[in-house]
Amino acid sequence: MTEDQLVKEIVDYFKEKVFDNHVKASLNQNAKLKSYKINPITVKYLSQVLEGDYTPLGVAKALFYPRVLGTSINTSFGTRIQNMFVELGIASGSMIQGMDIEFTDQIDKRKKWCQLKAGPNTINHDDVPPLINKFTKTINLARTNAAFKGISNNDFIVGVLYGESDELSQHYLNINKKHPVII
Repeated sequence: MTEDQLVKEIVDYFKEKVFDNHVKASLNQNAKLKSYKINPITVKYLSQVLEGDYTPLGVAKALFYPRVLGTSINTSFGTRIQNMFVELGIASGSMIQGMDIEFTDQIDKRKKWCQLKAGPNTINHDDVPPLINKFTKTINLARTNAAFKGISNNDFIVGVLYGESDELSQHYLNINKKHPVII
């Protein structure tokens, strides 16, 4: 498969599995007024902000936008990306706890285990030690059981789905000291 074909498959996958599904779900779940708990004070203010006046359209936007533009698309994004890698044959789902995907690195031809993260600022300070500990325990177990010959810290990576290296938070940079963080 050429790079252009792969890009087209990824674009098509996003359109069908992520974006179209989000629109359908948003419309189905948020189409009935009775599904909203309306604050009569803030809805007037938000209508004013969105439309410049207290209007039916402004009220509709004030109610609908937070639900549609909220965290639901971001929450499903990571799972969908992981599924996309597997469905398109780019990677395999991982059987190792805490790892999202497994693949053969096209540069060093070694097997990699990867925990996926969305962007360059999507990890907290408290997430770093457990992640490194999880990687370390898995590597130690593999060495003890002679499960993977020559396994190293470089075989367990964090994959960041978007961003640039100079945008990585300090938390990712701390992980990168022991395990590669690849964008």
